[in-house]
Order: sequence, then C-alpha cells, then structure tokens
Amino acid sequence: MASVDHSAPDLVRTSLQAGNGGVWASAAVDAAALAEIIDSLPVLIAFIDRDFTYRFANAAYRDWFHRSPEDVVGKSVTDLVGPIGFAERLPAMRRALAGEPTAVELYIPHVDGRSRWGECRLTPRRTETGEVDGFFLFVVESTKRRLAEDALRQSEERFRSLAQSIPVPIWMERVDGGLGFINQAYVDYVGLTHDQVLQTRWRTGVHRDDLPSVLAAIEAGRVSLKPCGMEARVMRCDGQWRWLRATMQPVFGPAGELEGYIAAAHDVTEAKQAETDLRRANAQLEERILERTRERDRLWRTSKDILVVADREGRWLDVNPAAERCLGRSRKELIGRTPEWLELPEERARSRAELLMHLAGPGRGTYENRLATRGGDIVWISWSSVHDGDLIYCIGRDVSAQKRAAMELEAAQAQLREAQKMEAIGQLTGGIAHDFNNMLTAMIGSLDLMRRKLESGRVYEVGRYITTATASAERAAALTQRLLAFSRRQALNPRPLDVNELVCSMSDLLERTLGDAIQIRTVLDGQLWTAYTDSNQLEAAILNIALNARDAMPAGGVLRIETANVEATCGTGGSADCAPGPYVLIALSDTGTGMDARVLNRVFEPFFTTKPVGQGTGLGLSMVYGFVKQSGGHVRIDSEGGSGTTVRLFLPRFGADAGAGGAQAQPTS
Repeated sequence: MASVDHSAPDLVRTSLQAGNGGVWASAAVDAAALAEIIDSLPVLIAFIDRDFTYRFANAAYRDWFHRSPEDVVGKSVTDLVGPIGFAERLPAMRRALAGEPTAVELYIPHVDGRSRWGECRLTPRRTETGEVDGFFLFVVESTKRRLAEDALRQSEERFRSLAQSIPVPIWMERVDGGLGFINQAYVDYVGLTHDQVLQTRWRTGVHRDDLPSVLAAIEAGRVSLKPCGMEARVMRCDGQWRWLRATMQPVFGPAGELEGYIAAAHDVTEAKQAETDLRRANAQLEERILERTRERDRLWRTSKDILVVADREGRWLDVNPAAERCLGRSRKELIGRTPEWLELPEERARSRAELLMHLAGPGRGTYENRLATRGGDIVWISWSSVHDGDLIYCIGRDVSAQKRAAMELEAAQAQLREAQKMEAIGQLTGGIAHDFNNMLTAMIGSLDLMRRKLESGRVYEVGRYITTATASAERAAALTQRLLAFSRRQALNPRPLDVNELVCSMSDLLERTLGDAIQIRTVLDGQLWTAYTDSNQLEAAILNIALNARDAMPAGGVLRIETANVEATCGTGGSADCAPGPYVLIALSDTGTGMDARVLNRVFEPFFTTKPVGQGTGLGLSMVYGFVKQSGGHVRIDSEGGSGTTVRLFLPRFGADAGAGGAQAQPTS
C-alpha cells in the first residue's frame, strides 16, 4: 500500500480522532499544540506503518538517536535499531499490526553509546474501514526505575512483574485543572471510557487524606514553574487504593506561557509496603539483637569453661566468672595483664610463641598450658581461640582430670606391656625346657640301658639304644635350629636360586607328604627373577607351610602354589618395615578352615599352636618368619574363618638381575 509521511499536527489530529491513546478536544487544545507537547515529552513517540517504516517521530528521537525527526521519517526500524534490535521488536510489532495493543520493555540504543531500558507501548491505528494501517509507538525510559528495583532486592521480582504487566499512566493537565490528553494506561487504571475520564475531575479518585499534600505539590510547581513530584493513594478500577508516585513536567507555549503539565505516574504500592515491612523488620531485628545480647550474657555468666577477650599483646580485657572460679583469682586481678604471671616459668616462652604463631595464622588456634591457682595448685588449660581485628576471643577448658587419667592409663599400659613381655618369655623358656627335657630323658635312658648291656656283656644289643640316643640328639639340634631361625640368628647360606625349579623338584615330596586327598596346583611365572636365599631353609619353609595347610583341610582340598615378580611399595609385605624394591613372590593358598582375627594376630608367636597337645611345637611359622626376615624379605598371611589361608613369602631378588635399581643381598649369619 502507498505510504504517506505525516506532519506532526496531521498525525496528532489523526491519532486523536482515531481514539488510540488520546481524545480529540478541539475546544481546548488543537493538534499543533498537542504535537508540540508531544515533542516536549521525554518519551519516544512515533507512528510506524505496515512496512515497518517511520512515518512520524517526535523530537525525543534527536536525544536518543542523534537524529532529527525529519531524518527518522522514511527510515525503517532496522535503520535505527539494527537487525538484532529489529528481530527483538518484530513479535510485538506483528501483534500491533494484527490489531492487538502491545506493551513490552526493551533495551534501546542511545546516542551516548549505552543501551537504556524503555517501556514500549504499541497501539494499532485503524482506518475508516477498520483496517490497521500501522501502529503508534510510545517509549518511556525506565532505566532509573529498573536500577531502583535492583537496589530493592526484597521486592525485585514484584517490581519486575509490575513493570511488565502495568503500563505507566501518562496524561496532560491544563492550567485550569482539566485533562487535555490521557493515554490508554490512564484509562485502564481508572476503568472508565475516554469521555468519562475527561468529564471526571481527577481529584475525586485521590484519597482524602492525601489530597491536601497533592494540591500543595501542584501549587508549588505552578509557582516555581519547575517539575514537581508527589505521592498519593489513588482508587483503582477494582476498588483498591494504590500508592502512585507522579512526576509533572511543565509545558510552555510559543510565548513561554505555561500551558499545562505532562505527567507520568508509577505504582509504588509494593515499595511503600516494603518500607513498612522494613520498618517492622528493623524493629524485630532490634528486639532479636537485644535477645541475643541477653543470651550471650547468660552464656558468659553460666559457662563452666573459661571465656577470655584479649588484645593482640595477649592482655586479658575481660573474663567470665568461670575464670575466677578456676584460677581462684578475682576479675580485677586478671584483667589488664597477660597470663604470664600465672604460667609456669618454663612454659612462658612457648606460650608467647603460640600466641605469635596464632596471630600470623588464618584466625583459629589451639594449644595447652599450665596455670597456677591462688592455692598453689597447677591446672591444665586447653585453649581454643580466634582473632578478629585487634581482639582475640579465647575458650579455655580445665583438662587437669583428663591429663591425670591419661598419665595413669599410660602407666597401666606400661605395666601391661611388661607383664605381657614376661608372659612371652615364660612361654618361650617353658616350651624349650619341656622339649629339651623330653629329648634328654630319651638320651639318658638310652645311655643307661647301653651301660647295663655292656656290663652284662650283651654288646650286640647296644646298637638300637645308640640309634635312639642319636635320634634324640638330632631332634635337639633341629629344635636349636628352629630357635635360631625364630631369633634370626641361624647360619644361612644364601645363593642365587631358581624358585620355579625348587618348587618343581618338591612336587613328589609334597604329594607323598600331603596324601591323595590334597590336590597340588602350581602356577609358575615363566619370566621369574632369580632369588637370593638359602635353598634348604626355603624348602623347609615351604614344607612347613604345606603341612599346616594339610592339617587345615582334614577332608581334603586344594593347595595352590604360585610364583611371580613384584615391585613392592611400603606396606606390600604387610608390615611397616617393608622396604620398597623388587621381590620374588611365593604364595601358598589352601581351601581349608582358615583363621579368625584372634589366631591371625598370634600366628608368628613361638610355641603358639591350635593343634592338640603332642601334635605341634608351635615353632613352624615362627621359623618361617625368622628365616624370611633374616634373608631380607617379608611374610604376609591373609585368612578368614572358613575361607582358607594364603601365605606370601617375599624373597629378595638377586642383584645381578635387578639392574641399576637392585642391590645384591649379602649372606647373613
């Protein structure tokens, strides 16, 4: 359709006659005057046709876009706000062109280079045939209100919702008090038709208690010819009294005469309520502060712990009654001085160092010291403190009873350890004496019988007694070897050893010893390192562990023997003294009854056995432990009741294979 550029008077006349946001009042104000008023408003007002081209723009565009209204007319919306701004405004403009009055709040570019908030109202204009040929655009800057809303955090969401849902009422008041122009927001607020609003004096909607202050503000504006503001409660169309904050801007005619005021009002009911709530909250806060102060005073007086406020030099500025009771000193004696005069001489330097370290730290500190009471007693005080600015807040608890209990417990534990040590020595010596007594009895008995046979001339019968005595002596020697292994003092002959070959060579021996009910399975590492140990002692250790596994599987089971290379870290061997490094691992696992935690904790003790009397000496695993430790390795046992047992022997790797990271073990005796 053809587009026509309108002059300000023509467009104002057309807009007022169209009834979109204004009322034609030819008897009072003509279109030219209204156009001048519109140009004087700090509001962007324009008419945009269906091609999104400006056909009218008021003088405010010069301030916002640094373009004269003549330069704006004929330009597209994209020319003024850019493609992105056009895309943001397009949904609202389409609704307006569809005949729907639309309000939206947007960022609008300004000549100062910054974008400002503006409340935009798009009001469609209809022709005589009822078609919409464009829409009027009214933009009121709302930047200050948005900033104020951000400052009022408690009501931020309410104000944002209000700004989006209720447009700002705008009107023109003539010098005689009548209304010359009102916008649609004003009409919507009052709830009347345009004509009814024009025929009604606006004062009738103001609360009678607020009307005097409103009239006084208006009169002051008339006298000063300056903008004026006021607040009042105004009846809304739904019967509610709402607080409105209005700003009135004087409008002058060509000769400088006052023609009236252009005014805008904002609903500040929520802000007023927030002020009331804030005053109420402040009153409640003051009461809570008083109550917290009373609670603090009660805690200060009734606390059994010492409470102290000190300065950064350590001088006590205030103490609670508990400090007086604990130290037997009056408050007058304690405040104004550091606690050095109460501390033991040998602890004063340490206490001073603790204070300095605490002040240099993040704010919290704990330490203990001893203080002398008036009666000469010494009390242990455990301090917790925090510093804030120039003050230190301290809480001290009397832990003298706990200290005495700890010392008594330590003494009792020392006595218990000594008793356990003597018990272990008693078990060791008793077991040795018992075994050696049995062996000596056999040897003495055999020698006595040999003497009798020799005296009677029956030399041919002496041989079997010699055999018996020799066997007893050999058992005594074996017992000595086990004792030496347990004490890690037996003579070892360590040499480079192929552990896989040793395990394979013991297969027949293990099968004959364990019987047909026990299956032996071997899992050997084909790239196994060379170990450095005593082969005879290792063979005896493996046999000893295998016999224990057999006894744990009375109904039969599986004995699994594995070898592997391991790089041990601290704790791999199951003990704190496990040295990191390369080891050759031999692991023997059975499917037997296993051991509970009580038995597992004592498994390496000498003469400790779970077997019936006469079936075990209790030195087997002690010997294994002593041999492996003496060889420079480690032993680890893992077991649970009913889940079998795994014994792992960590033997040192031979240095020739270990490379730069290994160290060749030396023979130990």
